[in-house]
Amino acid sequence: MINIHIYPSTFEYESRILKVTEALVTRGVVERVLIIAIARDGLQERQVIDEAREVLRIRSRINGSRLILKIARFVEWSINVFLKLSNQDVTMVNCHSLSVLPLCVILKWWHQCILVYEPHELETETIGSKGLRKMLAKVVERIFIRFADQTFVVSESIADEYARIHNMIAPPVVLNCPKYMPPIQSNLLREHLCIPDDAVIFLYQGSLASGRGVSVILEAFKKIADPRKVIVFMGSGPLEEEIKEVSHKCANIYHHPSVPSDAVLQYTASADIGMHLIQNTCLNHYYCMPNKLFEYSMAGLPVIVSNMLEMSRFVRKNRTGVVARDESPDTIVEAIDELMQMKLPSLKSNAFDAAKQYCWEEQEKVMISNYLKLFSREQA
Repeated sequence: MINIHIYPSTFEYESRILKVTEALVTRGVVERVLIIAIARDGLQERQVIDEAREVLRIRSRINGSRLILKIARFVEWSINVFLKLSNQDVTMVNCHSLSVLPLCVILKWWHQCILVYEPHELETETIGSKGLRKMLAKVVERIFIRFADQTFVVSESIADEYARIHNMIAPPVVLNCPKYMPPIQSNLLREHLCIPDDAVIFLYQGSLASGRGVSVILEAFKKIADPRKVIVFMGSGPLEEEIKEVSHKCANIYHHPSVPSDAVLQYTASADIGMHLIQNTCLNHYYCMPNKLFEYSMAGLPVIVSNMLEMSRFVRKNRTGVVARDESPDTIVEAIDELMQMKLPSLKSNAFDAAKQYCWEEQEKVMISNYLKLFSREQA
């Protein structure tokens, strides 16, 4: 009996799915997991994670960047996925993206199995969801979500939104927290980037893309005259080259490439203050609870965050940092000055306390409890 997890990515840094599937196996909910992903040159077609879990990357023969070709490629990939799984003995399908929800419903019908829908964000309200695309996404989710036997979401506000728009009981929330790790000491960023010992390291980690406050942080640190306040952008993305170029001109701006997921906390712990200034460009951003916020807490970092609903609640409730009034460079500089006047050791202690509550082990309890209820209903 196989538990299928479908996510239309190349599956290289999908830490949430790894945590979910590990919990399902170790808690005895499922025996074997097969993760379906998209093939790419240079990646294994079959990748064994452990004795109970493996990744199968499925290829499409259609190439090209035109919209019609992208659609055709996705349709062909979906057909290939169905054909590959049609003869498998499937007991449960986990859908990790709205784009594959229709495919997962078809697989539920074909195998007469359980369907779990667990989108990683509010996919109908993302920054790229506009016009016809947004309308179609809403229609698809409204039609197909009713066939899910269980739905999980990633923030309380998204749960409330699902309850409102789909006339359903608010689905359980499983936050994308890291596994708990006791406080660690690290100096990796200073060592790798030759940052002076007396500098205060502000860290932005994640995708270097628009809408995430990267450009605003960059402009803010251009304005800061104190060379002891430095920013490290750790990650990759469309803005990476711009950051590298500015780092050659500004002594307080650094770039560090992405690191493997199992090393992230060690690098994070070598900074002093975390920054996550995602911009209010869509409802998904306003409601988000990014895993980076929990990683900062796990590493004991006070934070500066933008005034998004869920993030600001978290920071104020747990007293772990400063909420910026808006997303302008001058306001970010003010937030930096405000934080530097606070008692950083107290904020650091608060962050460690929050990490004990907002860790994967606590989220796993919520998830497994709902799976046990689900299976009880199915067997009744």
